[in-house]
Amino acid sequence: MKPGLLQKIIFLSVSLAITVPLFLSLSLAQPFNQDKNYFKNRKQISPRIDKDSVPQEQIDQFSSNNQNFSDQENGFTPQNNTSYISNSVVEKKMTEIPDPKPHSSIDASDLRDPLLSVRGMDMDAEEVLSPGTTIDGVRFFSSDETQSFIETEYRKSNFKIEDVYGRVVAYDKGQRCLTCHGGIEEISSNHRFSCTRCHGGNGRAYSKKSAHKKMVSNPADLTHAPKYCGKCHADHIDNVAKSSMATAKGQINLTRYNWGTQSLESPTLSLIPDGEKGEKLFPPEVQAGGQPELVDDFLQKKCLRCHIQSPSPHRAGEYRATGCASCHMLYSNDGMSMTRDRAIQSIQRKKSRKQKNPLSKKIAAKSFQNSRGYPILHKFSVAIPSSQCETCHHESGPGIEYEGLFKKPARKKPHSNSIDKDKPILFGSEHKFLIQDIHRERGMHCIDCHESYELKNPNSTFPKNDISTNPKCEDCHGTHEKEPGEFLLVQSLDNAKEIIKKASINPNLKGKIKFGDLILRDNQGKLRSHIKKQKKDWVLISKVTGKKHIIPILKNKKTPVAHSMKKHMNLIECAACHARWTYSEWGNHVILDNRPNLEPWRDWSFSDPNLQQTLFGVEKPTTQTSYLSQDFNWLTASDSANEISGKWQPGVWIELLSKTTWDKMLLGKNSRGKYSILKPRKQYFISEISSQGEALKSAVIPSLPNGNPGLIMTPYTPHTIRKIARSCESCHSNTETLGLGDPKLKTIFDAPSFFEGLTSEPSLPINFQLWQTMDSNGILLQSVWPLESRLLNSNELSLIQEKNDKYRANRYLALRERGFPKLLNRNSFPYDIRHEANKGLYGNPIDNEDLLTDETTDEDIDAIMQIIQEKKSINEQDNSSSQIIEPESSVYEYRSQNSTLSSDSVTPGLSEQNSQEMSPYSTTPLGESILGNENNPKKETLPLNGWQSLSEEKIIEFSEPQNSP
Repeated sequence: MKPGLLQKIIFLSVSLAITVPLFLSLSLAQPFNQDKNYFKNRKQISPRIDKDSVPQEQIDQFSSNNQNFSDQENGFTPQNNTSYISNSVVEKKMTEIPDPKPHSSIDASDLRDPLLSVRGMDMDAEEVLSPGTTIDGVRFFSSDETQSFIETEYRKSNFKIEDVYGRVVAYDKGQRCLTCHGGIEEISSNHRFSCTRCHGGNGRAYSKKSAHKKMVSNPADLTHAPKYCGKCHADHIDNVAKSSMATAKGQINLTRYNWGTQSLESPTLSLIPDGEKGEKLFPPEVQAGGQPELVDDFLQKKCLRCHIQSPSPHRAGEYRATGCASCHMLYSNDGMSMTRDRAIQSIQRKKSRKQKNPLSKKIAAKSFQNSRGYPILHKFSVAIPSSQCETCHHESGPGIEYEGLFKKPARKKPHSNSIDKDKPILFGSEHKFLIQDIHRERGMHCIDCHESYELKNPNSTFPKNDISTNPKCEDCHGTHEKEPGEFLLVQSLDNAKEIIKKASINPNLKGKIKFGDLILRDNQGKLRSHIKKQKKDWVLISKVTGKKHIIPILKNKKTPVAHSMKKHMNLIECAACHARWTYSEWGNHVILDNRPNLEPWRDWSFSDPNLQQTLFGVEKPTTQTSYLSQDFNWLTASDSANEISGKWQPGVWIELLSKTTWDKMLLGKNSRGKYSILKPRKQYFISEISSQGEALKSAVIPSLPNGNPGLIMTPYTPHTIRKIARSCESCHSNTETLGLGDPKLKTIFDAPSFFEGLTSEPSLPINFQLWQTMDSNGILLQSVWPLESRLLNSNELSLIQEKNDKYRANRYLALRERGFPKLLNRNSFPYDIRHEANKGLYGNPIDNEDLLTDETTDEDIDAIMQIIQEKKSINEQDNSSSQIIEPESSVYEYRSQNSTLSSDSVTPGLSEQNSQEMSPYSTTPLGESILGNENNPKKETLPLNGWQSLSEEKIIEFSEPQNSP
């Protein structure tokens, strides 16, 4: 034997003697790997990890967090919801607010708009909200609560790991990759490939550097997806690439249109343009010697960090991947993983030692330098929880509303931000805790209503606004005339086979949807496979939790008074009445500051990641050359394990909101022709400051290409739905709701002169209210998008505010239906004294009978109106103004002949004199015309001078003044 060969054999023997025991010890040290034949035998593993590897609070956030709240809206018996309050809140030394005494019927405290009772008409939320305040009998909390309570609320996932992942299996085809990544989970039962088939790299290498050469960490990113995923999923990739989540066409083109930079005839700009449709790449090329548009700079530095191809900031609530994985790879709010992957566990142990509290403000302030988060498990999921959707949809929209979070706007603080460095924040913001959407409270998630065909809709175009894919309340609840449609899953039908196949992928639907089931077909003809009929009930099976929810069907319910009015049902969106609050941002003042020093902004509570990094981050971004004079361009962003890198460019954009509210919900008409809530989406005021500190622009309102004001409102469905609807007065006696502004404040009476004044004097006058959308003549102060939508016209304004006898009768019936003993017997209302006096004349009302029954007809309402008219004529002939005769005896007489009516007295609010009574929700008298007052008489015509008014055709639509919409 040659000497050299003998030396090699000895060296190899010694190496094996050392490395094999070491490798086995490392493998057996893993909590789940007790099988010595691990690499040969596939083994199902528990989706939980040992408590020694992950802090207990991280495990707790994936427990079942669906609270069993008592149904305040069915029983109306407030319960002591101490189960919803953390121990730290219970033990906090403060004055406890006792639970209200039980009552058997709804009263005014149940119906009032959320927070109006605790806030008052004029007070700001910051001054009055305190822990323990109750709304609808359910406690909610403010951020004055303990940090432990807030952190617990921010950590909650509201799903179980076994529900969203189903069967979790250890991966065993990793070649040498498992030397470091041993314990990693199989990505999917349908993707049993080697690591390198999806991630690239070298699976035979011995070193980390060689193994990771040309490796792709996220093959689901749209840059790599066609190569790695396209052979099997080309159609899905194509649809996702054309969806608004990837192209950002709506955000780009509407903002440019809003700033007057782009007309409706201009080519559509897109991040992924479709050449066949004539689309162009954003940002547009700048001609030689030309200057880029301000709006394009604003979009790149602010708005476009929220498309699925952009990496998200490395901070609590926003950890996610890109491309298809931005939805299908689930992250926790703190970005910590529960994987068995040894390499990731090692990284996270180092990270947790460095970042003691990942939800703290000081960590969020360095979102460009923080290490990235990792998925909860290395596994795809189609059971996508709401928390994953909210990584993007937390900005001024449905995500935070659905969770009951109210984002606090940026304000200057009286102290240094360093004082709040340990305060927990989510999405870079502090929040108030308000009442959640009823669907969220019951344990439903976003995808239980929003289907994949809506999210991946490839037909989204500009300027068209396709709302056909949006879910409607009647899709599941039906109407009083008919139930939802149904579809029988017959084995011979191809679409039935496809539905069964798709349901089998979801661990919560697998085996629960079978051939022979009746599933729901909504009003748009779409089939909803997770909603099936069981006996007489329609049952929704949550795609995320597997929980069964019995859907209330309107046809099987007693028709409420408000629903008995055909115009209410035919012309009003459900959310216009059933939304309890909405998060609205008024007056978005955007400032381009080109000065080299931003020190004046250091004491502001900004949530924007760019500003947080620039002003509050301890270390400077490695790619930044001038610390306080540059902003980050998100279209250049790239993600790595330890930072987000890209170009920092001159000019910093600062966004300030004049006011945020929850109680101002304006009415308009959407593109479906229905009355809808309007939301301020693009209410921009633009300022620009030069590098010398000179104001080049000062709160300039942009003009649309057609000359209309560039203050845009859009129809919106608040995600704060509750069973109890808002009061009649919240629309019929509220000038703010109608778009005419707060009557306690100064308002604009002449729109053309208002805009002429802005041209000559570039500053907002004191009489401009951000929620006033038109002047008293019906001329627009603001615009509505899409173009098929509009504000109310003068005819509709008159109809809604008119207090005719039919309105009074229906209002009374609605109050009686809800059993309003407190509202109808308050000493604070002027008619209560007369009410008591009339009791002496006609006797006490019979409390155990109800004026409204299932048999109440239009003839009954007409009879009540006739009684009112008769008593009006008596009142007019009465010389004594102090003696008011109420129509109670006549109602009693009518009741004796018609068993559908009781002898309960009609509220004195039905009398003519009392038409000026004050609404408990507004300081506007019920009978006062909101189109005119003594300072501005009501005008009958709509002048068309200067600014666009509403057309005559739309006014003709409501030509019956005796009916209310």
